[in-house]
Order: sequence, then C-alpha cells, then structure tokens
Amino acid sequence: MIGVISVLNNLSNILIAVTTIVSTIAAIMGVNNRNAIKNVHLDINSRMTELLKATTSAAHAEGAKDGLKDDAAAKSLVLDQAAARGVVRIKP
Repeated sequence: MIGVISVLNNLSNILIAVTTIVSTIAAIMGVNNRNAIKNVHLDINSRMTELLKATTSAAHAEGAKDGLKDDAAAKSLVLDQAAARGVVRIKP
C-alpha cells in the first residue's frame, strides 16, 4: 500500500511539473501572439488612415473641379444675361 501511495505521489508531482511547463509555454506563446496581433492591427490602422486621407483628398479635388465648372458656367450665364441687357459688352 505504501508503494502505491509513493508511486501516485511521484506521478502527481510529475503531472504538476508537466502542467506547469505546458502552461508557461502557453503563456509565452500568448504574449508573442498578442504582440503579433498588435503589429498587424497597427499596420492595418496606418494603411486605413492613408486610404482615408487619399480618398478625402481625391473627393475634395473632384468637388473643387466640379465647383470650378459650376462657377465658370454661372459666370458665363451672368455675362450672357448682362450682354443681352446691354450692361456689359463682351469682346469677340
């Protein structure tokens, strides 16, 4: 009986040691994974920021271009109306 208890006691000590080693390895891997995930997250955020800035800039440029077209058309209309009333003389 004492021999069985001694074997079980040794077996439990071995299992505790194995469990401790495996959990330590898992904790180290978790820290490494967290750092890798953090790096991917930062890369994606920086690329999304660049994309949003480029998209905003392109939309602003497109709006400015359309605004210039509208301004030119409006100025032309005003000049045409003024010329029709004889207020402004348009040079040929």
